[in-house]
Amino acid sequence: MKITQLKTEPRAKLGSANSRRYRRQGRLPAIVYGLEVEPVSFTVDREAFEHELEEGHRAFKLEIGGKEQAALLQVIQYDALGEYLIHLDFKRVDLTKKVRVKIGLHYVGIPAVASNGVVDHVSEDIEVECLPAEIPAHVEVSINGLEIGAHIEAKDVKLPAGVTLVTDPHRVLVSHHFKSVDLSPTAVNETAQPEMTKEKKDAAADAKPAAGAKPAAGAEKKDAKK
Repeated sequence: MKITQLKTEPRAKLGSANSRRYRRQGRLPAIVYGLEVEPVSFTVDREAFEHELEEGHRAFKLEIGGKEQAALLQVIQYDALGEYLIHLDFKRVDLTKKVRVKIGLHYVGIPAVASNGVVDHVSEDIEVECLPAEIPAHVEVSINGLEIGAHIEAKDVKLPAGVTLVTDPHRVLVSHHFKSVDLSPTAVNETAQPEMTKEKKDAAADAKPAAGAKPAAGAEKKDAKK
C-alpha cells in the first residue's frame, strides 16, 4: 500500500488542559519517536486521520518542521468509553527495513448451508512482516462453501507478494460448526419439566377433593389393607 502523507502542526503547549483544547478545535495530539532521534509532539486533523484509518492506512509520511519523516502508527488512545480518539503515537521507520504489524481480516463469501450451523470468527487479525510501503490495508479470507466441521488456519490465507506470515500458521481463524447445546443436568431438567400455565394450575386445584369428601373406592381398599 502507498504510504500516505499526513500533514501536521507544531504542538507548542503540552499538558492535558492544552490537549483538550486541541481536541475541541478538531485536532488530535500526537507524538513521534524512534531511530535514536528526539521525540517530537504535534497535532493532526482528526477528520483527515480518521479517514486514513478507515482506509486501513498504517504507514505515513509526516511533515514535521519542513521535513518528511516515515512513521508507523504505533498506538491509538481512546477515551474511557472507547468512543473518541484522544492521542496518537507514531514510530519512525526505515523504509528499506521490514517491520512487523497486525493486519485486519475481512471475511467474505457464504459458507455451506447447514441446519443449526454457526460460523465462528475466532480471530480478527494476523501478524505479518513486510516493508512499510507493502503493508496491506487488510487481508480477505474467503469462507465461501466452508463445510460444517471445517475451519481455516492462518497458513491458508493468501498474502500479497512481499508479505510473510508471523502468526502461528496453525492458528484457527474461523470455523463452521453446529450450534452447541447445553447438556448440563440443570438444563436437561428444566427442559424435561413442562411449564404449567395459570389455566392448568387452576384446573389442577379444582380437581382436588373438597373438604370432607370421601375418597374413591379403590383408595378405601388400599387403606384397609394397611
